Amino acid sequence: MPAIARADLAEAQAGAQKLDLLLQRSSTDPEFRQLLLTSPHQALEAFSGKSIPQDHRVVFIENKGGPTVVLPPFIESGLELSEQELEAVAGGSEPVSTTLLVIAAAVGSAAVSAAGALWVLKNI
Repeated sequence: MPAIARADLAEAQAGAQKLDLLLQRSSTDPEFRQLLLTSPHQALEAFSGKSIPQDHRVVFIENKGGPTVVLPPFIESGLELSEQELEAVAGGSEPVSTTLLVIAAAVGSAAVSAAGALWVLKNI
């Protein structure tokens, strides 16, 4: 495995541990849980000490016990895809600035886009 890939994996694993801690705290700290639901950027900054850019859309949702399905972005008919969108469809990566991250606010109940998950795991 190349050194860069190992470093990325190590960062993601460390981030996954932080995410587990965040989810555990959300299940035992009602004030923190409410902050995640109402002001996710503020909650993540308070938790990690790192500022989350405002152009990163982060949404925490209450776990209601049923499946959560994240719909793909709406595409108006007749519009052509941009080069970035074509690359994403062809197996590229989706830009982080448009990533929608949805995390169910309970331990073990997370639905996260792939690019969003990697970004969060590296940055919380």
